[in-house]
Amino acid sequence: MRKNTFALFPGVALAGLLAATSAQALSIVGSGHDLNTLPSAITVAGNDGQVCIFCHIPHNARTDGAGAAVPLWWRQAPASTAWTMYDSPTMDAVKPGSPQGVSLACLSCHDGATAFDALVFSGGITVTDAGGNPANMFDVPAGFILAVGPNLSNDHPISITYGVDPELKTTSEIETAGLRLYGAGTDQVECATCHDVHDDVNGGFLRLSNIGSALCLTCHVK
Repeated sequence: MRKNTFALFPGVALAGLLAATSAQALSIVGSGHDLNTLPSAITVAGNDGQVCIFCHIPHNARTDGAGAAVPLWWRQAPASTAWTMYDSPTMDAVKPGSPQGVSLACLSCHDGATAFDALVFSGGITVTDAGGNPANMFDVPAGFILAVGPNLSNDHPISITYGVDPELKTTSEIETAGLRLYGAGTDQVECATCHDVHDDVNGGFLRLSNIGSALCLTCHVK
């Protein structure tokens, strides 16, 4: 059994990411989060066909004493550091200078710069492009996997505080509908508010169907 050491993302709370999916959830096997399904131009080796291993490592294998803070997480922090966050003169939420919390876990792949096999201890796992170099999201066909960073200015704002606003539904209403808020105050909008990385039953790993903009209208009154 491999024993591995991997770094802590400050402030990351991954309990939500590791929550069990519903009985109706589709398997992550064969989904867009299964790196074994990458295009043939990308070579995946050393993972023995495993799927979960590109993000998680089992059995509390941390040795730095911080395993409880980042449960079973095996990926390195995002390579990107110069983030451009969403901003708008009409947005009255707190505007952070960089992604926070659970969103950093998502961006450890989706920043477009961090390699697929950027694990704290790879154990021989590699994901390489046609030239034999570490592959990331910019190495796959457009639309196959979404690279959103480090410019996040044209994406839905993340790491913002969900506050009282006449154009937004209440925290209780959105949580009852099936969305989640994060952070110490359970009031932060993060990537995982709308996305469930383990369940693609709604497409796009959305927590709710967006037919008729239903997902958007779970939070927004108009």
